Amino acid sequence: MPIQWIAFSLLPISFIGTICNWLTVLLCYKSTSLKNAFVYLTANQALGDAIHSTIFLFYIAPMIILNDPALSPYLNNLKCKIIFDFTTLMFRYPDTPTCNSELVFVCEILTYFAISPYVENKYFKFFLTTFSWCSIHAIDGILTLVFNSSLRIFREKRKELKLTEM
Repeated sequence: MPIQWIAFSLLPISFIGTICNWLTVLLCYKSTSLKNAFVYLTANQALGDAIHSTIFLFYIAPMIILNDPALSPYLNNLKCKIIFDFTTLMFRYPDTPTCNSELVFVCEILTYFAISPYVENKYFKFFLTTFSWCSIHAIDGILTLVFNSSLRIFREKRKELKLTEM
């Protein structure tokens, strides 16, 4: 299976993450009734996830689909090199505190660092690393929109109970 085909799995999850997280940011900042610290924290988290998902949608997935290793070294910021390794289909990081301090999602850390080293199949490794990294940020936006009662887009109509006296 060519690696370009598995990269197509990043497109829907990064698209969903991009839409849900940017929508969360928009709803948080547009709402006049939601002006408190929790909402601003939610909006800032969603902003980071939105930027991450957007980068995956418009840069990472196309880089893998086009199979262009020349694009990979340009993922370099604050001496935290992020290099996509086309042989293993995962990102490589140097062991620096700058990179490691940003890894906060426990599930992602477990799949990326604890489980993936024991997996030989590069396609399974891709889903345990690159795909899970993208998924965590997308799922964060989905959960915010679904479960945050103030931002819920799918609101069910409340039935009013009529009390009758006996």
